[in-house]
Amino acid sequence: MTSAADKVTRLFAMVYLLMCVQCNKNNSQLPVCYIMAIHAQPNLPPLTITTNDNSIATALGYTSYSPYSEVEAGQLFLTATNTQTGLPALQLQINTLVAANYYSLLLVEEEQQLVSAVLFTDSIARTDTGKVYLRFINASPDAGETSLYAGAAPADTLFSNLELNPQQPAAMAAQPRQLNAGQWSFTLANSNPPYDTLLQIAPQTLQPGGSYTLLLLGYKQPATPEQAPLSVQFITHGL
Repeated sequence: MTSAADKVTRLFAMVYLLMCVQCNKNNSQLPVCYIMAIHAQPNLPPLTITTNDNSIATALGYTSYSPYSEVEAGQLFLTATNTQTGLPALQLQINTLVAANYYSLLLVEEEQQLVSAVLFTDSIARTDTGKVYLRFINASPDAGETSLYAGAAPADTLFSNLELNPQQPAAMAAQPRQLNAGQWSFTLANSNPPYDTLLQIAPQTLQPGGSYTLLLLGYKQPATPEQAPLSVQFITHGL
């Protein structure tokens, strides 16, 4: 025969199990967003990027980028660790992550060769339109105001007057442009006289429904042989 004490114990056990099930259910339904990390700081070794409870990238080298990682929307604590020293190169808190959005976290040079993080909201193209989205970001510490042209001549300006400024992300990246899919070649040049050509980029095939970032990195005038010269990285924002 079951005693009253046993009945009470079983009742509490059932309530506890129901609470655990509900807790797990709520945790599984937490709103999430998606974030990739991009290493664009030419003076730092590979970085490991971690958040509150998971890793976004391990030993991410300069010019490299990670796949999208799922993280909780809302507030995010992030650490970028120098893999050579084991010490944090950057720690920050982000308070504005919106559920279901896609983000790029760009690690760039700040004054005195420190590292700063710039967060961009990514545009993911619809695959049924046949179009592509292209965004240009200037992450070069010394290229100055830069414009991106389609082809070899500056007649078709896609983006203009963009310059590295971690405190004002809109100054270093404009809204993505919608382009026809296909093969494109590009020219990067200074936006101001004498409009020096910085780089001519070999033809790139942009796939229908693709979303891309063309990222300018490195130094226009490297101070030492160890400093990275200007280069570009095409980043594909695929789902």
